Amino acid sequence: MKLALGSVQFGLNYGVSNQQGKPNLKEVEKILKLAVDNQIDVIDTASAYGDSELVLGKLNALTRYCRIVTKLPPLNHEVFSQDDCEHYLDLLRKSLANLNTNNLYGVMFHAAKDIKKEGVTILCQALNQFKNDNIVQKTGISLYSHGNFDDLLKDDFIDLIQIPFNCFDTFFKDSGYLERFKKNNVEIHARSCFLQGLLLMQSEDLPSYFSPWHKQLEEFTHIAQQHSISKLELAMLYTLNEPLIDKIVIGVNSEQQLEEILEAYSKISDAGICDLPVLSSKDQALTNPAHWKL
Repeated sequence: MKLALGSVQFGLNYGVSNQQGKPNLKEVEKILKLAVDNQIDVIDTASAYGDSELVLGKLNALTRYCRIVTKLPPLNHEVFSQDDCEHYLDLLRKSLANLNTNNLYGVMFHAAKDIKKEGVTILCQALNQFKNDNIVQKTGISLYSHGNFDDLLKDDFIDLIQIPFNCFDTFFKDSGYLERFKKNNVEIHARSCFLQGLLLMQSEDLPSYFSPWHKQLEEFTHIAQQHSISKLELAMLYTLNEPLIDKIVIGVNSEQQLEEILEAYSKISDAGICDLPVLSSKDQALTNPAHWKL
């Protein structure tokens, strides 16, 4: 199973297409049970995702069947002091407590630039000790497209990365970084398969901000119609077609949404890989939700 469960929706009102808000604890329990029953064995979270870690911790009877990856928040200044390093280690201990677990599959820096900052070596050494003590299995970073990551390829600290990847954002494939990280035995998780739900929205529901990309979004819809598949299936297919990606992190607000994703996953997995038109865009105002002005 290539799917992993994202949990930002459990702690925040997240996603351009989200009209339901945060699911309640009972609904999250249903989502997790369905995920576990279908061999989804990785959960992605972060201390910055509201109370997501606490929610997952309350449902430890289910999450204990999964490997959990969490992220450390960005540092808001340019140098890691000794106090900063201690603070981040305290945050990690708090994450373990919130998640009601003694160990984590992965810990990542939420901001790639933090791993290059002065003073971070002390923190990285402490995290490596967590690995030696079997508290953490893998360490790494969450990346964004259109950067230069050559120096990270030489960093033994990194054995897990998370990247954006979808029909419009194929930077890591086109730049060769997917292949280069994989040659270094780095595990690769992809997020933004649905581009925060943008790819699944109806034209009439799109915020006016996306008007400049009406043609690209209509082309995506047209391709789905040509192949007689749903936009959900097509969005997943663009990411599943990339064999170097180990896990695809998907987020849902309800059990029903996860049921639909699992059904689509099963359908396209059975159909196999197919050739799809290139829709890649270098326009970060479209591909990076951090730049959206909604």
